[in-house]
Amino acid sequence: MKFTIVMTDDCNLRCSYCYEGGCKPKKYMNKETADKCIEFIKEKLKEEKDDKRPLWITLHGGEPLLNFDIVKYIKNKLDDEIVDRKIIYDMTTNGTIMNDEILEFIKNDLTEVSISLDGTKESHNANRVFPDGSGSYDIVMKNIKKLQDENIPIRCRMTFNQYNVDKMYESIESVSKLGFRYLATAVDIMSEWSEEKVEVYKEQRMKLIDFHLKNPEVNLGMTDLRLLNVKRGDCFGGICTFCIDTDGTIYPCTFAIGKKDYEIGNIYNENPLDKDKLKEVVNENFRDFEECSGCTRKEYCTAVRCRIVNKLSTGSYSEVPYMACVDEHMNFKTTKKLLELGERGRDL
Repeated sequence: MKFTIVMTDDCNLRCSYCYEGGCKPKKYMNKETADKCIEFIKEKLKEEKDDKRPLWITLHGGEPLLNFDIVKYIKNKLDDEIVDRKIIYDMTTNGTIMNDEILEFIKNDLTEVSISLDGTKESHNANRVFPDGSGSYDIVMKNIKKLQDENIPIRCRMTFNQYNVDKMYESIESVSKLGFRYLATAVDIMSEWSEEKVEVYKEQRMKLIDFHLKNPEVNLGMTDLRLLNVKRGDCFGGICTFCIDTDGTIYPCTFAIGKKDYEIGNIYNENPLDKDKLKEVVNENFRDFEECSGCTRKEYCTAVRCRIVNKLSTGSYSEVPYMACVDEHMNFKTTKKLLELGERGRDL
């Protein structure tokens, strides 16, 4: 089972593509709500007592390190109270907040940590800025160096939109030279793209085939041989994955946070999950997706699976965001091309 726990919806950056929004009042999880979260997690685990797969806990934001005391509290209490299965802790941070205590916590207590870095200084500072408009690149790089000096394995999260897509190859190459070996890349599918920028994206993706061939040790999430033949299945949000907001409201996923239509319960209620709301969400997730029936990638497509993202982006559960569709097909096209080139190389 996987639980995403929102430490805060506050952030010290104002990124251009952030889906959290920047103008609403900021909330922080407190100890009382953290305790209720842990109670809810333990009760859900009892329902799956025969499932001994690892429990996955994502410490989410905003910027989760703005509420570092609660981050530590939840981690320590879960370790004390859940002793019969492995717990994986992961967190994504913008990399601007670091001190000795946080450094030690990341080193000793997190299973995985990702830092958001959008490539070159120019590309990063075009999107990831402080409230006063100043770029965050220099401080992020300083903190990455601290982590690397401690031999802490870190992933790089990169987001591309139509304003930095022309620097995609350059940005990925730049980050790989910093020593990153796993790059979790994402495309901004929630915004509209001009036709010109869509073509630029396609060109950059094809250009990245050369990067893969020259840098086989670097893992780009956008190109993976599993993309060719692993079916995505249905969304299990609200079944075995849950997102708990700062006030205890339960959602099926992080994209649904703050959207009242997708509230499926609250950990403060006697019965935390609202069965009617849960049924409504789950039924939509398992509805046959006829709209893409003619597409050969339908059963392998992330966008078909993520109905709530579709609804929030296009207004319809069954209409995939255009850039999500473009991204899916480019993932397949470039991965297939890499496989062909690899087989050709072995034949030689």
